[in-house]
Amino acid sequence: MGAKSKLGVSERREIVLSLLRREEPAGMLARRGHGCGGVSASAQCLFWRGVNPWMYDLGPGGGPTRLTEVMCPGCWINIIPAGGLVLIPEASSGCTCGFSVQTSMAFIPEEALN
Repeated sequence: MGAKSKLGVSERREIVLSLLRREEPAGMLARRGHGCGGVSASAQCLFWRGVNPWMYDLGPGGGPTRLTEVMCPGCWINIIPAGGLVLIPEASSGCTCGFSVQTSMAFIPEEALN
């Protein structure tokens, strides 16, 4: 396990609860965008829709990262971390949002490409 997995279960639980209450524990975490939809999580990251898909790395030195600016996930829990991938199934085809890409996407860590 790398340094990113050093947060204990209780620390991660407090961060998740603070995020859901839209608080910022020690100025560390802020949910970006308008934020409709649910929050999903992996062992070391949180994922949500904030206009675009966002990820928050819970590890030391981590923080919020916008995954892409070209699409908007659907309004429910549509960012699925599974098996080392981040999957975003298309769920906006009935939406009137002005995003140029209505498609499913899959993201893999850069280090997996090497």
